[in-house]
Amino acid sequence: MLALAQYLHLDAAVFGSIDRQNGQFEISLRVTPATKAGSVAGESSAIAKEDVMLAASDETSKLAETFLARETDSTTFDKTYPGSGRGGHSFPRCVYCPSAEYSESARKEKFQGTVTLEAVVDENGRASDVRVLRRMPGGLTDKAIESVQQWRFQPATDSAGNPVAVRQVIEVTFHLY
Repeated sequence: MLALAQYLHLDAAVFGSIDRQNGQFEISLRVTPATKAGSVAGESSAIAKEDVMLAASDETSKLAETFLARETDSTTFDKTYPGSGRGGHSFPRCVYCPSAEYSESARKEKFQGTVTLEAVVDENGRASDVRVLRRMPGGLTDKAIESVQQWRFQPATDSAGNPVAVRQVIEVTFHLY
């Protein structure tokens, strides 16, 4: 990022992060000078630093789910299934994958974006054990899960060509036209 700031002849670059903790947002910002090429601007060279905790209202919490990844409990997802495309396993291919429906609240608020899920696609081409990796507000996450559970896949195969169950990342995109 500092190289880009230098290329654009900027004086400084702003770095930051936002995280959710105990019903609050922790916002951390740092302004760092765009130094001459070849030199490195580190934490100690920050022009300004600010760490702030803000209370999260219900509305801002819902909106933040669009941008903040929610930690998931990895112990609830069965890791005994291999990942698709690894260890001699192919990828499942969706053969019946209708679009997810919009919820009325998401349509009203004009939410658009992508829900990212991880699921086990079994030997029969059905998705189960769905886990959310990236959420969307307005009920879109639930609509994505409902939709994927109705999809049908050509199952992944092992190196011998036999159908096998695998873990697969699935993205469901919502667009208003």
